[in-house]
Amino acid sequence: MLPAIYRADGAKRQASRTETDWQTYSVSPPRPRRVSAIGRDDWRCTMTPLQAARALCANYQPDGSCLGIVFTDDLKMCRFRKERLPCLLQSCQACPYFEEIVLPQVSSSVAEQYRKSLPAGTVTSVRPQRSIKLCRDCQKREVEPRKRYCATCAKIRKRRRILMVDEQLHARVRVERVGRHIDL
Repeated sequence: MLPAIYRADGAKRQASRTETDWQTYSVSPPRPRRVSAIGRDDWRCTMTPLQAARALCANYQPDGSCLGIVFTDDLKMCRFRKERLPCLLQSCQACPYFEEIVLPQVSSSVAEQYRKSLPAGTVTSVRPQRSIKLCRDCQKREVEPRKRYCATCAKIRKRRRILMVDEQLHARVRVERVGRHIDL
C-alpha cells in the first residue's frame, strides 16, 4: 500500500507509482533483427567493401541487388548491367560505380581490401596506395616496408652469411696453426 500525499490545500491524495529512470532503462529495448549499416560519420571502425557499399552506394538495394546505373561524362544515366542482379562485390568482381563513387569517400584500407578481394588479373582503376616492392633476390614476393628481401630469401641469406663467417673463422685457425708449425 502506497502512502498518502497531502497537498498544500490540505486535500489527501493517493500516491501513484511512478517509475524512476533506473527502472525505466533497466529493461533493454528489443534488438533489431537486421544489423544496421555503418553510419557515414563512423569512419574510425574498420569497414569491409561490402559494408561500404551498403552504407554509401546508391545502386545497392536492401535485398542485396544492384540497380546497375552509372553516370557518363556528360551526366547522363546509363546502365552498366541489368537491374536487380546481385551486387558485384558479393561475388568478388570489379564494380565501376563502386570504384568511381564510393571508394573516394572511404578510407584507404577499404580500397586495399577491395583490391585484394578481386581475382588476379582483374582490370580495375584502384591502385595500391604504396608502390609494391619486390624482393631483390627472387623478384617474386612482395616485401614489407623498410625491408629488401622477403622472409624466405632473408632466411637463406642469413644461413649463407653464417656459413661464410664460420668458414672464415676456420680458415684463420688453420693458417695460425700452420704458421705455428712452420715456426717450430
